[in-house]
Amino acid sequence: MTPMIPAHVPDKPPLTYADSFDIPVLFRNGPAAKPRKQWRTAEHKAWSATDGFPKADGWYAPTTTWREIIKAATEVGRGITPHLQNQPQYAHAAARSTD
Repeated sequence: MTPMIPAHVPDKPPLTYADSFDIPVLFRNGPAAKPRKQWRTAEHKAWSATDGFPKADGWYAPTTTWREIIKAATEVGRGITPHLQNQPQYAHAAARSTD
């Protein structure tokens, strides 16, 4: 059996990355204009609302983890198969548009 790593290569500890990080979020309680320059210049407040959403509109920096992002990405939404079975013209239209 041949080892995966040759014996002359020194073993080093694995790389480590911070598991949690802050993401910028614009919270607003109603319609507003699309933020443009604000994205780059706004001061982000800590997301201190432990019971849900912040009390005031503004830019916040809630902390999240990669596990939470992947979990949300895989759990949000619904399968489209039942919808396409009930409305087959959408599936046919999609197939024609890719030809």
